[in-house]
Amino acid sequence: MQKEQYWMIIDIFIASIIIFFVSIFLMESLSSFRKYFPVNLISILSTLISFILGIFYLYLKYPIAVSHFGFDNNNIKSTIVWAIKGSFFLILLNFPYKIILIEKKIPKDHLIESQQGVEFLFLFLFIAVIFIPFVEELFYRSFLFRLIKDRFGLVAGYLVSTGFFALGHMFSIGSIINSLIFCYIYEKSGRIGSSIIAHTIVNFVWYVAVYGTLRQ
Repeated sequence: MQKEQYWMIIDIFIASIIIFFVSIFLMESLSSFRKYFPVNLISILSTLISFILGIFYLYLKYPIAVSHFGFDNNNIKSTIVWAIKGSFFLILLNFPYKIILIEKKIPKDHLIESQQGVEFLFLFLFIAVIFIPFVEELFYRSFLFRLIKDRFGLVAGYLVSTGFFALGHMFSIGSIINSLIFCYIYEKSGRIGSSIIAHTIVNFVWYVAVYGTLRQ
């Protein structure tokens, strides 16, 4: 194994450790605030901050150019087209049919109770719909998928990115399929902006459908 590949694997491992332990540390440190803030809000904030720190570490080692996001004049059309294409299939796969039609209740890990404050609900949804897709796509696709693919090949990129993504989402079949589609969107567009937009759209539709239909 080449030295560059070896250190790249070490850096990914370090970033993953940062994300894991910082998230746990923040959850424990902020536990005393549970009487003031909803637990789910503390959880998602802890996740967001930990991902930002992990991404920052990788960015220092492997910088990405602003043009890589695909929002410049030369790439914006392709970025949006691939985002919309991917969103269509992702929405069909992830729309909460079972939650709305059968369970008819919001899952506890996605629920902010009315008595906990409307402002907390909007903050939770804003982070879940805007920021979490952004940091997840940067970590799982722009760093994991891109770095592994460039050094070990396309198949390895799909496997590693999807494996890490599924690990962070309870290893569900849906998370595996979603990750493969996000990787495909990113690979075809060549810009991380496409998968970020697609991820944001899917989360937006999911939460609007669930809260809009079931919230009393």
